[in-house]
Amino acid sequence: MTPKKARPSRMRKYRSQGGGADWVKVEVLVPAQARAAILQHAKAIRDAHRAGKVKNDRPKSLREVVLLGLDPEFGLDPALREFLDRFYGETDAGVRSRMLCDEPPLLPGNDRANAHLAAVAEHLAQTYGLANPSWTGKPERFLKRAFFPCGLHSLKATLVKESPPAFRRRMIFVEAEPLSRPRKADHEHVAR
Repeated sequence: MTPKKARPSRMRKYRSQGGGADWVKVEVLVPAQARAAILQHAKAIRDAHRAGKVKNDRPKSLREVVLLGLDPEFGLDPALREFLDRFYGETDAGVRSRMLCDEPPLLPGNDRANAHLAAVAEHLAQTYGLANPSWTGKPERFLKRAFFPCGLHSLKATLVKESPPAFRRRMIFVEAEPLSRPRKADHEHVAR
C-alpha cells in the first residue's frame, strides 16, 4: 500500500472506530463579527469533551488494560495504574467484580505479565471480598521460575515473606502492598 492510500484509510478508521469516532465536523456560515466568539465557544466544548473523555477512558477491566497496554505510546504499566485508580474509586462491589471477571488476552512471550494480571485480579478479589475470577487459576497464569520485580538481591528474603498470597503462589515476589495507588487511600472500602 502506498503512503498516499494508507493515510485516507487510517483517517477513515480513526473517524469510524478510533479516538475520532465521537466527533463530527461542523461547517456553518456565520456573521464575520461573530467568528471569534463561535470559535472560542467551539474550543471550550471540544476541551470539555476531551477532559471528560480522558477521565472516562480509564480501562474498565483487566481485558481493557491489555488492549490499551498494547499501544506502544501507552504501555501496560500505565494502563494498569489507570485501571487501579478506577477500581479504587468504585464503591459498588458488583461493578468491582465485573471489572475483574473478563479474562485479559494472553500476551505471547510475556509469561510475567500474564501471571501478574492474574495475581492482580486474585489479590483485588481477596482484598475486597469478591469472587475470585475463574480465569486466574489457568496454568498459563502461573510462572515456572521465581520473579523478583525489584531486582535487588538484598530484598529477596523480605519480599518472599511479604508477598500477598495471590502473587506468591505465582512465584511473583513483591512488597506487601503491590497495588498501592494514591487514590486507594481515599477510597478504602475493604471488606474484612
